[in-house]
Amino acid sequence: MTDGATVRRYVPRTTGLHRDFYLHTLAGGLHLQACEDCGERQHPPRYYCRACRSKALSFKAATGTGTIYSFTVSHFTHDPGWAAAAPFGTVVVETDEGPRIVASWLGANDDIRIGTRVRIVIEPVNEAFGMLQAEAL
Repeated sequence: MTDGATVRRYVPRTTGLHRDFYLHTLAGGLHLQACEDCGERQHPPRYYCRACRSKALSFKAATGTGTIYSFTVSHFTHDPGWAAAAPFGTVVVETDEGPRIVASWLGANDDIRIGTRVRIVIEPVNEAFGMLQAEAL
């Protein structure tokens, strides 16, 4: 694979609303965008509310819990930084607030089940990005 040098995982540079999402999440746990006019929670972040089209949006703390809606187990990756972790699970979590988020799975891949209750854990990677991970409750 390499000549012994450390292989690092790809880390995206966050900008705009995605940067805002990660900054809030790193500072105090999972945050979701909330509409100040209708109360709708949404993810990914947008400039308008998906329910009422209002621009009055802010990030609010979320419970950080939800249910596995879908999942996949990857046995191969193009990113050398993830190669040692393969096979690894990726889950879609329907948060208790409603929006769905994608997270990496913490635990044995054989334990991933649709309907499992999970908690979202954030692994800080740098000052503006954290890996969203899900662990069974």
